[in-house]
Amino acid sequence: MAFQQRPNSGALFPPKEPNPADSNRPNATGPLVVECPHCKAVSKFEISAWTKVPKSGGKKFMSLSVKVAKGGAGKPPAPPSDAAADAEPDKPLEERVAF
Repeated sequence: MAFQQRPNSGALFPPKEPNPADSNRPNATGPLVVECPHCKAVSKFEISAWTKVPKSGGKKFMSLSVKVAKGGAGKPPAPPSDAAADAEPDKPLEERVAF
């Protein structure tokens, strides 16, 4: 089954060729898709991860970097026209539109 991207999810994949030990290249990269809960705009990002070990000792951790993918900046959908607000301009706004 092929990888299927879903909103508000991402995936990290290891590089095709192993990184040299002294390389600054990420240990994994992949896509990330985020949907705004307010306007439903979908934006695509590229995520990179590096596995690191603290110099003072301790557990390994992953450092992440996120950048906007080419063509990934989502635009919010056009707001719906508010026919009720325009239908009776003489009434106060509170009476014309449900808040």
